[in-house]
Amino acid sequence: DISGNPDIALNATASGVYTESGTPNIGGISGGGHATVPIPPVAAIDHKPLADFILNGVGQLTDQAGTVICDASADNAACRDAFGWEFDGPNGWKISGNSAADGSFYVEGDARVSGNPGSAADPVALTIIAEGSIEISGNPNFTPDTPEVMFVSDGDMKISGLVAMPLTIEGAILVKEQLHLSGNPTLSGQIIVEDA
Repeated sequence: DISGNPDIALNATASGVYTESGTPNIGGISGGGHATVPIPPVAAIDHKPLADFILNGVGQLTDQAGTVICDASADNAACRDAFGWEFDGPNGWKISGNSAADGSFYVEGDARVSGNPGSAADPVALTIIAEGSIEISGNPNFTPDTPEVMFVSDGDMKISGLVAMPLTIEGAILVKEQLHLSGNPTLSGQIIVEDA
């Protein structure tokens, strides 16, 4: 179901029903009733070795070896100044300000970005791999930190607002469950939704 006026560089197809309720600009083919394309299973754990940092479920930011770099278990904002991330207890981790550190982050839980980190001239090099859901809102400007991987979610992925990625650099968005896009995001790369 495509609504609004999105620009899609290549194809927008479905094996089932395809509905347009806006005026999308699609550069390739579109419509329903197309052959099913097998979707590889999405698993955040498969991408964990790509992460520079682990945001664990007890409020610590560690490296791959488990060395604690920043501890937000007692003070939720303890990692905000250096990395942009705040621990949000059972709700996972979030970036709610206008700055974030470059890097690939593996989140043992949900991840949310609601601030405006980066700019068109200087996007934040950020990859988020989450065992939970990922929600991106606000007006962030991102480029993938890990080559060709932008977001990996074992849960749902929700993107709204004016999220922007440079069109010259592609980053895959891999979603195990459901995807919701709204607002005016600019995304470059494949979007794969397992629909588990």
